[in-house]
Amino acid sequence: MPQQLLLTFASPVVLAQLQVDYTDASGVRTALTGFDFGPSGQTDVSVPVPEAASGEVSFRWKLVGADGHIVSGRVGLSIEAPSVAPAAPAAPTLPPSEAPTEPAVETTTETTTAVPTIANDSTPAPAAAKWLLRVLGFLGLVMIGGAVVTSAFLWIPAWHEVIVRRAAGWGIALIAGSAALSLAIFASEATGLGVALGTSHGVALVARLVIVPLVGLALFQWYPDDEMQRWTGISVGLVALAATWSWSGHPKSLSWPILGVPLDIAHLVAGSAWIGGLAYMGIVVMRTASDEEQTAAVHAFAPVASKSVSILVVTGALQSLRIDGSPLNLFITAHGRLLLLKIVVLCLMLYIANVNRTRVMTRFRHKQPTRGARTMLQRAMVTEAVVGIVILAMTAALVVNSPPPG
Repeated sequence: MPQQLLLTFASPVVLAQLQVDYTDASGVRTALTGFDFGPSGQTDVSVPVPEAASGEVSFRWKLVGADGHIVSGRVGLSIEAPSVAPAAPAAPTLPPSEAPTEPAVETTTETTTAVPTIANDSTPAPAAAKWLLRVLGFLGLVMIGGAVVTSAFLWIPAWHEVIVRRAAGWGIALIAGSAALSLAIFASEATGLGVALGTSHGVALVARLVIVPLVGLALFQWYPDDEMQRWTGISVGLVALAATWSWSGHPKSLSWPILGVPLDIAHLVAGSAWIGGLAYMGIVVMRTASDEEQTAAVHAFAPVASKSVSILVVTGALQSLRIDGSPLNLFITAHGRLLLLKIVVLCLMLYIANVNRTRVMTRFRHKQPTRGARTMLQRAMVTEAVVGIVILAMTAALVVNSPPPG
């Protein structure tokens, strides 16, 4: 039985976030303690192990990452009992003068080598549950962002529509509910709320649970004399909410967080403004507003959409270079292939949007739009919003999926 288990990681680890369990041949599991860093510093962890009788034993290690990823594995050992040669039968006692001249038979012990078998363990919580909670959280952010953009810049009476207020309320509920469930799952995986709160991911989830009710109060209870002051304050809250995602994921945990976090915040806010604006324009404004108000809202949304798309493209490209590194990783790693698929879907969405927008905006620009033109634009906006939600789902999968090593 080896005296210690040396775990070597690609990046420095926090000892308080590492767990190692030992299971003996009878199936009894024991949590090991007394970890210490190895000869290579904080990337090596030395774990003292107990002595064992013969049989199949195993060590399961689990590390809680700062970004919420749980990395785990199992090392199995087959320990054989020492083989002892049988002792020679006792010889009759003879006088010293008649003692034999041959040396006495000695017992020997054979040394066996423990051969490890290594396997990766799956995380306790299904990845699908984490992905779904991410999707619901992003969807809530889009519902709130779209309501803010539409009510503040596109059609001022939009907030007084029941469907807009109800959707914003659902957005608040989705963010709060998904954050609470995510924190419960993460605390369970980290075997304790204290360990979970020792990571940026856990702190960000708690911050989200604090910020989202404040945003809800500002949306439904705060009505200052200056309407733009109200929407500006709510927009600041929206940015703070987006920051809780950026602080808890790859933008914070990987290289250059001082660049990754603000880029990701801009990416999330622009995405929620664009996709949410499309949905509210197609479902609310193009059905409820007057002809003049619809025309004004369409013209007002054009620069909002173009700026949002520009921010999405630039921040997405920079984040891709920061996280995935070489463009070759887009083809050879799971994270890269998923990102490549997201880029393809986004380009397809932009192409369809450009064709529809060019065709319909011509009618809005030169003459009073007909009912057919408004219906066509409404369908185009709703279709683009649906594709945007698909992109949100792919983004959530990217967050749950581990990036390439290094």
